[in-house]
Amino acid sequence: MRNADSRLRAVPIAREEWCALAADFDDLSYRQFPAFVVEASRANGAAPEFVALRAGAEFAGLCALRIKKLPGLPIGLAYALHGPLCMRNGIYSWDLYSDCLRALSDLYVAKRGLVLRVAPPYAVSQDSGAAADAFTRAGFGLTAESPKRTIMLALDRDLAQIRRGLNGKWRNMLVQSERLAIAIAETEDPGDFALMAPMLKELENRKRFRSAHDVAFFERVQRAASPLERLKLHVAYFEGRVVSASLSSFAGKTAVLLLAANNEEGRRTRAAHRIQWRIVEDAVRAGLRWYDTGGIDPDANPGVYSFKKGLNGVELSELGVFERAPHPVLARGVALLETLYRRARALA
Repeated sequence: MRNADSRLRAVPIAREEWCALAADFDDLSYRQFPAFVVEASRANGAAPEFVALRAGAEFAGLCALRIKKLPGLPIGLAYALHGPLCMRNGIYSWDLYSDCLRALSDLYVAKRGLVLRVAPPYAVSQDSGAAADAFTRAGFGLTAESPKRTIMLALDRDLAQIRRGLNGKWRNMLVQSERLAIAIAETEDPGDFALMAPMLKELENRKRFRSAHDVAFFERVQRAASPLERLKLHVAYFEGRVVSASLSSFAGKTAVLLLAANNEEGRRTRAAHRIQWRIVEDAVRAGLRWYDTGGIDPDANPGVYSFKKGLNGVELSELGVFERAPHPVLARGVALLETLYRRARALA
């Protein structure tokens, strides 16, 4: 326990030290990977920063942030996606999480005059009331940004139990696919990621949507990744031909699906069912507790929603995005300038 007079401080550290410390955190996800944060920052004209949350010699948490200064103005935004991290040994403390938020505020809001925006990890969403209270105590307010949604499959059972728990129709399609000569290969070589690109492009054109990050983005992330951050690509082959692929991350206690796509032959052979079940198998054997199937949108993309729902996981929503600013007027000004900047980029 910390002394009553001690207070957590956010201390900037090197990327390499951050990675060495991050392996101990159960709430770590790819969204906090330095390789991901660096690439996402580059794409948005921001700068990455990595901090440790300490009270004297005690090390309590970590956070990776993107710092975006608005052009020509002495104001900016510090953004933490699925941070700060503070869950270790299966124990989550709302008091500690709130203290971590205050430490980040001391550095980025009080000292540097930035708007601090935080989208908390899904682990925080397990108890929305306690989480909202933690943000309130740290001086944050909820923004109007729509929360993301996903389906989480619990992996704290043996594989036979998980398989029996699948939706009957989904399980039957898996069985049908298992009767075919489909081979699943796993690779971490970023040069292999291009195998997925044509299928994802065809899917996006057919479904009329765009992924937040494409295959090329994650290929760049993989090339810069440390061993802790390495992503996994599962590729399904039928009679030697690539028919389906999925990209995922195994970090902390959760596997996360990042991208998935089939071609027509993959849809016919139900190869995606084989790959999804293989990811579940690999995650269970790695000792993970959850499989996050990635974003869902039942209205805009009902087919993907139905497929993911077949795993019979739990639908979960992020709490939303919280914000603290040096002054309310500054928060409104940053939001307005962000909107104008996005519109200008869309027209460019």
